[in-house]
Amino acid sequence: MWYVNRIVPFANAIYEFAKHPEQAELLRDDETLAPQAVEEALRYHPPFRFGRRLVAQATAMFGQDLEAGQSILVLHSAYNRDPQRFENPHRFDILRPERRHLSFGFGTHFCLGRAVARTNLQEGLKVFLGRCRTIELVEEPKRIPFTVDEQLESLHIRFEPAS
Repeated sequence: MWYVNRIVPFANAIYEFAKHPEQAELLRDDETLAPQAVEEALRYHPPFRFGRRLVAQATAMFGQDLEAGQSILVLHSAYNRDPQRFENPHRFDILRPERRHLSFGFGTHFCLGRAVARTNLQEGLKVFLGRCRTIELVEEPKRIPFTVDEQLESLHIRFEPAS
């Protein structure tokens, strides 16, 4: 049994691959899918739940009149699961055609560490899945509530090592 704690994007990706073994098998069979797998894992479980923005100038958007200075929350999960942007948005699919997600923010609030995070995830997933023939959840993970990020309190998995 392996315990992952507070390694948010990696833990969330492992959780999804444990729930979707056919997707893990796709990546094991073709490591060149690692960039797509990472983007899908980030889209499906963004590391941060929301971003707060201030309206710079009065505008109408999404059927709402927004006034300058108003504070709005952009819910990353809602955007990343928008059926107008993503076909079958509630399905975890590493072969999904690439569409921009908001998991690292946007505009001037775009995460400076996104390239390092993506690279770490790509290499980490290839190594982890390459060393595990199977992965299964021992129990549903517990999320830490009321945090800005998607932290897991615990993720208990069982795996069979690759030969």
